[in-house]
Amino acid sequence: MRDDCFHFGANVSAGSSMHPGGLRLTVRAARLAGIADGMRVADIGCGNGATLRCLKFLYDIDAVGLDVSAEMVDFGRCESPDIRFICGDAVQLPFEDGGFDAALFECVLSCVGDPEKALANVRKRMAPAGRLIISDVYAKKSSVPVWTKNELSDIVLNAGFAIDVEEDHTPALVTYAAEHGGKGCSGYGYTLMITRGRV
Repeated sequence: MRDDCFHFGANVSAGSSMHPGGLRLTVRAARLAGIADGMRVADIGCGNGATLRCLKFLYDIDAVGLDVSAEMVDFGRCESPDIRFICGDAVQLPFEDGGFDAALFECVLSCVGDPEKALANVRKRMAPAGRLIISDVYAKKSSVPVWTKNELSDIVLNAGFAIDVEEDHTPALVTYAAEHGGKGCSGYGYTLMITRGRV
């Protein structure tokens, strides 16, 4: 693993990582999850591929990105021919069973129509003790149309994962919203979960 990606990643020429915490949170999550050379890593909802480019810089991994946007997939393929990009849906993953060792959902799971099914499919297609990184928004109270942190935890556990690490990164959400002209995020938080498949 290389020492640092921020001279590369903090100013990725081919687009930035569009989620609270950015690539700094991605790198922290990867280290907590034990991402290592030789792993097969999938980024579900990869967008422009910035996360995988950063991880490929840090680790010698076999990387694949999945996104519903054909435009984003084409962009990723042009910028990073050493990364496999696939246009597809998180609920219907086009991967073989046991096909990868780790996966990421960075601010994506809350946008998926059927998150329970998406997680179940990811669990099926990961190695038995594969690592899953989730970072996403949650509602501080159950009165808003987003899951609470406990509800998200239940969804993850019910899909067959154990939660090893859970960190709150709400300040990153506040900063992200301010930088992108967002308002009214006071009722929301942002969590990072490092999980593994239960065997």
